[in-house]
This record gives sequence, structure tokens and C-alpha cells, in this order.
Amino acid sequence: MRISWASISLVLLLSITVGEAIAENESDRTEIEELAARWVDVVASRDPASYSLLSSGGQAYYPRMREIALYADAEQLRELDSIDQLQAMLLRTLLEPDILESMNAAALLIFAIEHGLVGMDLRALDTLREIAIAGDAATGRLYKFGSDHRPDRSLQYFVREQGSWRIELRGELERLRGDFGDFVERAALPASEAAFFILELRLMRKVMPSDFVAPRARIATAPRTSDRPPAVLPSLPPQLRLVSVRHPLGHSLAPAATVEDRSEGLHYVLVPGDSLPPYPEYRLERIEDDRVVLASEGGEWVLRLGDGGDALSQRLRRSMPLHRDTSGSLLAQAQRGAERAGLMAQWRNIGMRDRPQLLQQAWLTPVYTDDPTPAGRMVGLRVRQLASGSFWQQLGMQNGDLLKSMNGRAVNSMDDWQRVLEVAQNDRVIRITLERASNEIRYQTQTIRPR
Repeated sequence: MRISWASISLVLLLSITVGEAIAENESDRTEIEELAARWVDVVASRDPASYSLLSSGGQAYYPRMREIALYADAEQLRELDSIDQLQAMLLRTLLEPDILESMNAAALLIFAIEHGLVGMDLRALDTLREIAIAGDAATGRLYKFGSDHRPDRSLQYFVREQGSWRIELRGELERLRGDFGDFVERAALPASEAAFFILELRLMRKVMPSDFVAPRARIATAPRTSDRPPAVLPSLPPQLRLVSVRHPLGHSLAPAATVEDRSEGLHYVLVPGDSLPPYPEYRLERIEDDRVVLASEGGEWVLRLGDGGDALSQRLRRSMPLHRDTSGSLLAQAQRGAERAGLMAQWRNIGMRDRPQLLQQAWLTPVYTDDPTPAGRMVGLRVRQLASGSFWQQLGMQNGDLLKSMNGRAVNSMDDWQRVLEVAQNDRVIRITLERASNEIRYQTQTIRPR
């Protein structure tokens, strides 16, 4: 059998070409892995270098949100999906217009990272795997802390631009949209109402219709709720009910009580000496074992746990006819709540203890040690964006606390996280251990019977 030199040359050429392709692919994989590691590191450490790692599309995202925040009216906002609406509204409400307008694209990205608008879940030890390359595009999946059994629920996306690989912001935005979808499902809320709830919870203030007027279109700024004259006090005592009493265990912090205004379904966590908003003539005089004493010029009143009957099933009061907004929007939610006291969190029966309500009242996120070995484990639940008057605040939690145990059981697994919810739903006496500013704090709270 005779083999021509041409055939040999062709085989050698194909071998060289395949070898070069394999080498190029391995080179791309290495570059993508290094890029992903750099990305999670600079985001976790809030390093300004994060901007230079983004694709051109990623770099353009927050400048686009900035223009929407400055100029878009409510109808234009409505055309965006929920995550983009929230991003634009948070930029609008967290920053003064002149400051927002002066920020360059890199500064906007760092602001978004620092305020948890993007990259909240990234940790420096996250490792990229499952890399798939197709031409100038690639995907991969992060494994939390490099652990084999903790793959991230969304992909990371990469694009090659001018010969170098860059991160696309698409992966981070998909993660946010996935989280939002999970929240909508478990809270059983319309998407617009869930988005509005998140907006108020992030700002920790009431959001008014005036917030939906574009800053660059405003002639005069409408007064905030806090600038308005105080409401005329009712001539009759409010309908009040005591729903929980909290005592510190082993330290000198003040006890606290949660009083419900049954006419509005709002809850207020008070310590002795506090006035009862919005009824400043009533003051919490003292807290006893299962009762409190309220004082005013007219005398003293005693409220006991369990008095006053079942909790009211408050529904959202509408300040506008439904036919004016059939699909729902953030502005519609603001209009409906303009005449009500308190945040959206309060409107939704924030004192109630059904699981969807508990999950709405705060972000409790698992905290793990940074050790990527099997010794790495969950060490508790970090309290984030705690709503005022919430059941978690009634138990003594504050933003930034680490919940370490509940009713004598450590919170160090996802099963324990589920048990936290079960205890919060069902138990009348709840003991918690918190870590706050490196100090251990313990509370015991007596509550009314759950519904």
C-alpha cells in the first residue's frame, strides 16, 4: 500500500490544527477560571477593579439605570421587569440627583455592590466549574466555597471582547431575578406588591407617590411623610392589645413589649419610657412578667397578654379604584398606601406568624465559615433588612445580628433554619441567642397564642 506525501502532510496538518485548538481551548478555560476567581474576589472585597472585569454590556448597565432613575416617569418604569425597576428606584431614592448624575460608570457599579444591589451572594472562595465554551461566549457555574455539594443556582456568563475574556453582568441579574421569583412564590404576593415591599424594606421608610416623579422632572419636591404636620389625635383611646413581652437574660438591656393598634393592624416594639406612635399621649410606664402599664394624663391602663381577642385580619386598603391600574405597578402600591401609617411590611399583617409573613419581615441569610474543607459549616443566620414592628424585632433581633440558637438548639444547618420558622410559627415562649458586635446576647419572649 502506497501512501503519498500529500496524505502524510494532510494528517500532520490536521494533527497540528487539532492540537492547537485543544491548547487554545485549555488556554481559554484557564483565562476564564482566573477571571471568575478575580471577579468573586473583587466583588467580595468591594474592590473598584471589579468594573474593569466587566464586558461592555455589563459596564453600560448601571449608567442605563442611572438615566432611568433621573428621567423616567412611572409609565416608563412600568415597562421594565421587577429587578430593573428596583435597581432604578433604589438609585433614585438612595442618592441625591446631583450626586447620581455626577457618578461615572465605575462609581455606579461600586455603589451597587456596596449597597447589595448586585453581587450579594458572591464569596471570595467560590470556584467556577462546568465551563462550556462556544466561540466567543462561555458559561460556567460557581460552587459556593468550592464545595462539591453547593452548586450555585444560576450560571455565570463570559464573552470575549478584543481578544480578552470579560464577565457579563447577566449572571448576577439572573440570580437576582431567581431570588425575586422565589420570594414571590413563597410569599404568595403579586409581583408588583412584592417588589414594592422589597423597596420599602431596603429603604426602611415609607415610599410615597412623589418618589415616582423623575428628579429631573420635578418642579417642587413633595413633602415627605415626616415633614407633614402631626395627625389630629383621636378623642377616644385607641384599640390596643399586648402581643409580646421580651426580657433580656443575663445582661442589662431593657425589656421590651409589642403593642398592637388594632384599628390599623400595626405593631410597635417599645421600651419603658417610649410613647406609643401615633398616640404620643400614651406612654409605656413599666413592663411586668406578662403585662404592661400604659400611662397618660387620664391615668394608667394595664394590658395583659392574651387580652383583646383574636388578631384582626387586616386587608390592604385601597386609596384608588382598581380599574385605574389593572396590571399592578410600584406606583399603584404607593398610591394605595399613601393614606396609611407604616410601611408595606406593616400593611401585610407583619405581626402575624404564618410562614409567608415571617419570610417577608426580614432577610435571614445563612452564614458559613470560609473554610472550604468539610470542617466548614453554617454558624447561624445573619439578620438583614429587618422591618420595624416585625415578629423578629419583637424577639430582640436587630440588623446585623447573628442568630446562633433558638429555644436551646444551635442554628448550624438548613434543617435548623426550618426549625427556626417552626418555632416562630408555633411557640408561645421563645428564647434566642444572638451575636451582636462580638457580644453574646440572650432574650426570652412571651407571645400571644399563634393563629
